[in-house]
Amino acid sequence: MTPRYNYDICLAGIGMGDCRNTTVAVMELLERARVVFSLSARIIWLTRLRPDVIDLRDEYYTGEEDLQVYRRLAHRVLEEGSKGGGVLFVDDGHPLFYDDISETIVRRGRRRGLAVRVEPAVSSLDVMMSHLGVRIAEDGFQAVEASALVVDKQRLNPRFDTLVMQVGFFGTIHIVEADTQARGRLQPLQDYLLRFYPPEHRVRILRTAVLRVEENTVFSCRLDRLSQHHRRISVDATLHIPRIKQ
Repeated sequence: MTPRYNYDICLAGIGMGDCRNTTVAVMELLERARVVFSLSARIIWLTRLRPDVIDLRDEYYTGEEDLQVYRRLAHRVLEEGSKGGGVLFVDDGHPLFYDDISETIVRRGRRRGLAVRVEPAVSSLDVMMSHLGVRIAEDGFQAVEASALVVDKQRLNPRFDTLVMQVGFFGTIHIVEADTQARGRLQPLQDYLLRFYPPEHRVRILRTAVLRVEENTVFSCRLDRLSQHHRRISVDATLHIPRIKQ
């Protein structure tokens, strides 16, 4: 009997920090899906669960402009979903937390009349709080995307803790697997942040280990020296700017 699905496409996340953070719901989806597409770094673990998983990483790290890559991969998933239900697209972390491919699939899929489901997952924010020592004050925090912060001239409130997401991608439009940051590329971001914080204010670079053989990355520096550490800031790092206390 052909399985029946209550979705055409489902977006799901592999838990950040460790495969064991993956929810029971996602494990069940992996077992039952008709087709599984993956952009996860945990491909070895995934193929043990589903030997037929389709690894899209070679189609992602092509050196093309990011929007072109996002559109092509979203189109591939959408085309498969148009053929029948049970299409699962998995990546690391929460599917809709700074994930342009997933956002495109949701928007264009529903426009096509497809049933697009999103299954929550342990996100990078969850892991930063539990594994990397990020604390959210009672009066809240602010999270921004690095490039949008500078391009859109967004204002920051230095009285709140701030997470600058995707800091490692700042100033890039091409997707590459290796860390190819050019010296000085983070300077515009540093200069913009100095509008809101004093030069000596200490910030932290955070990265949660994706694989068990890796270690978490946490190091601090003065804000006015952030650009000097460009080689230590991987593409999936986050910048934590502690609030200025009154």
